[in-house]
This record gives sequence, structure tokens and C-alpha cells, in this order.
Amino acid sequence: GQYGIFAVSFLAVDYGQLQGTIRADNNLGYLDTGEFNPTAYALGIGFAKALTNRFSVGFHAKYVNQNLGGGVVSFNDDESQNTDKLEKNVWAVDFGLQYRTGYKNLTIGMSLRNFSQEATYYEESFQLPMIFTMGISMNVIETKKHVLLLSVDANHPRDYPEQLSYGLEYTFMNMLILRQGFTFPTDEQGISFGGGYRQTISGFGLNLDYAYTYFGIFKDVHRFTFNFSF
Repeated sequence: GQYGIFAVSFLAVDYGQLQGTIRADNNLGYLDTGEFNPTAYALGIGFAKALTNRFSVGFHAKYVNQNLGGGVVSFNDDESQNTDKLEKNVWAVDFGLQYRTGYKNLTIGMSLRNFSQEATYYEESFQLPMIFTMGISMNVIETKKHVLLLSVDANHPRDYPEQLSYGLEYTFMNMLILRQGFTFPTDEQGISFGGGYRQTISGFGLNLDYAYTYFGIFKDVHRFTFNFSF
């Protein structure tokens, strides 16, 4: 509308219990430092606005926390360990734009995510895994009952080779949806499938979505989304 769209986001990860070790000059080559439980979360606020009927921009600022638990940082003369809490907080931003070309519904989009300040863990500094994405989408079939959307994204991550992703979404009667996607090259992630249902009841919008992704050694990933709109 006139004022654009505001959003609040929250993302959290619990990596479970991991076994801590440090290098040591013994038969095993390491010392056991016990279990630890790393976690991470990001809390953000976003804003997007259509500047014209073809051109839209968006911005998302987020506060990111990573807690790697306690770590051994040094040894005393009696070989006792000095530990410290390995936790860092940084600010990061995402921003992007979208342009509707006017040719049918061909749309071009670009985004830059995880642009952040550096975080330092003692002797090492790093930034969040920044990624630049450019993509296009278009309805290759569009009738009253059937719509087939094709989208292609080219990703340039900071810490991984370039990736290409494509997705197909078939919609029947603007109600039932089938989806399929694939990303390459990847180490573990494979093909994805999904489906959805959307309906408007007494002026309220209801969306239900499910997606399945094969993820190699991480087993299968299932995603469920529920959306309710006024």
C-alpha cells in the first residue's frame, strides 16, 4: 500500500550436544574437554516498498548471535585449563530489488544477504556468509485453470563456488500447487519436492505449504508453512 510493508523475523538453531577436544601431545593427539551445546539466533526487522508498479526495493536489518559454549583458551603452569565463553554478536543487513519488465509477467530480482561487520574469536576474524543472488521468473503457461511458473537463481556465496538453482511451480484453479526444485553444485543438498493449498474464506487468506529436500548425510529435511492473511 501507501506505506510499504513491515516485517519482523526470528531464526534460531540448536546444534545439539557435541564433544569438545583440543590438540595435545599424547598418544591420542587430543584431550577431551567435555560436551558443549552451540546455538545461534537472528532477530530482524524489514521494510519493503513498491516505488512504481514495476520496481520494488526491500531492506532487512538483523541482530545475530552465535554461542559456541565454553572453550579452552590457555593453560597454567600446573597444566590446569583456562576457559572462556565463545559468544559473539554482530549486526547484519540484507537488501534487494525486484523489477517487473512488462513483458508478460517476466520478473528480475537481485539480493545481497548477510552483509555484516567482522567478528573476532581471539586471533581469527570473519564475516557472516554473505551471498549475492540474481534471478528471473516467468509464467511459461498461464490459463484460467493452469499456471506453470519457472524460476532460475544464480548464487555467488562468499565461501562456496557459484550455484545455480531452478524451480517449477504448477498451480491448478489458483488453489492446488505442486513444486519441484534443484540446486547444484552442492555437497549434500539434492532435489526438492513440495505442494500447497490456498483458499480465501470470508475475505481471509489461508495458505498451507509443505516441502521435502534430500540432504545426504543430514537425512531428509521437511518444511511446513502456515500463512493466514487479512
